[in-house]
Amino acid sequence: MKLKSTLLAVALAMAAHAGATELITNGSFEAGTIVPNHSDAGSQQLLSGDSSTLAGWTVIGGSDIAWIGLGNPYSLNASDGNNFLDLTGWHDNNSTGAGVKQTIATTAGATYVLSFDIGNSINYNYGINDSLFVTAGSVVGQQVWTTVNNQASSWEHVTMTFVASGATTDVSFGGGKAVWYIGLDNVSVTAVPEPSSALMLGAGLLGMGAWLRRRRG
Repeated sequence: MKLKSTLLAVALAMAAHAGATELITNGSFEAGTIVPNHSDAGSQQLLSGDSSTLAGWTVIGGSDIAWIGLGNPYSLNASDGNNFLDLTGWHDNNSTGAGVKQTIATTAGATYVLSFDIGNSINYNYGINDSLFVTAGSVVGQQVWTTVNNQASSWEHVTMTFVASGATTDVSFGGGKAVWYIGLDNVSVTAVPEPSSALMLGAGLLGMGAWLRRRRG
């Protein structure tokens, strides 16, 4: 019985790993080189409609965002790699910021796992939780809030699932409530493996376990 349970667990883990192909391009905003276009070192202002600066992403909304990397003067750090986004951009102070969008290939009716990191800073939000809005398939305009608000640079990992409605899905993040800063980094989308894949792999491993037991006997 112990061998059977172990093999089934291994089968499920292997199936999950096999289905974990990354669908997001440049999820940590590392591709490319930040070219400061203001007096803030290590930071670049990206205007709405820009679809070439951030590989895979288009800037959306009526304002701008900030692409921030090493050498920035804000005492802010990325959660993954060197770069991250500030969705309040240069036009903030309690207004709704801009955002980014990426179109990925999906299968209608399939379930996907979306994860990302949302950032906050006591230096720029003064102990207030900030938020952003997420849209992806069946998830439409969901507001996600930070819970940590007492650190100079904090990141919180968020995971949710969505169901795709077509052959492509727009994954978008928009600035929500903040004073001066809404961090975004480490975006990922992977498909949830079909149950049949895990069951078939599990059956194969269980059959192997039975064969091993017969040999030992």
